[in-house]
Amino acid sequence: MSEENVVASSWPERVASADKPSIKLLLLSGGSLPGQPHGYALEWVKKHFDASPNAPKNILSIPYAQAPKDWDKNAEVEKRAFRLLGINIISAHTVDDPRKLLDKVDDVFVTGGNTFRLLKKLKETGLLSAIQEKVRTGIPYAGTSAGTIVACPTIMNSNDMNIIPDLESLNALGVFPVQINAHHIRGHAYYPDETGNYMCHNGETREDRIEEFHEEHPTMPVIGLPERTAIRMVGNMVEVLGNKPAWLYQAGKEPISITDGKILSALVPALSAPGVERCA
Repeated sequence: MSEENVVASSWPERVASADKPSIKLLLLSGGSLPGQPHGYALEWVKKHFDASPNAPKNILSIPYAQAPKDWDKNAEVEKRAFRLLGINIISAHTVDDPRKLLDKVDDVFVTGGNTFRLLKKLKETGLLSAIQEKVRTGIPYAGTSAGTIVACPTIMNSNDMNIIPDLESLNALGVFPVQINAHHIRGHAYYPDETGNYMCHNGETREDRIEEFHEEHPTMPVIGLPERTAIRMVGNMVEVLGNKPAWLYQAGKEPISITDGKILSALVPALSAPGVERCA
């Protein structure tokens, strides 16, 4: 099935009640090709934000997963990528208090980079709680890589090195109730040696690391999200987008391959209930 057919055939309808707006999330794993930022996901982003050149949307872009020296460059890349979709990018780093922009934009987009750096800056700016509140009242949220992981209860399933040792907590937005491991690879990775032959990387696999995670946090499921795939949640409905399956890991159980999102949709109501485990 082509990527276009996946987008057209598996898009969830909005689910909302009159008194409770739907949470609307588009969580991208990442995996863009050089020179094509978010190229695999542009139609998903366009539809998620309900944007078009005739009905443009203002999007608050959060670049904080990257180093400050790269924020201007990030903003320009995002503007070029989204301009033809009818999306106007406003970068959070261009104002002193980006929280004030949340009342002036239609949607939020959080870019990739180092998840620990992102979480620290979201806390420092007050955006962590401000975005959480906005998303819970219905503003659409999209993230890629680090921006996807920070939507989860915690950032404990990031692949990044912790370059921010003084974070008091790894709790994140918690607007998506399941942990995600972005850029997920099953099995061993291979790399070319000096002769051009491919060698197996003999370190722990992602499955090994998730099993270690479940030894300490057995009640927290983890979704392994491969490159160039995404999860979209609208209310209690969850979809897996892309031409590869996601993987659901639960402590003491065999991993489950997921393509249609029905299993995740069944998990979401229970996991959204009070008492869901988060890290201290």
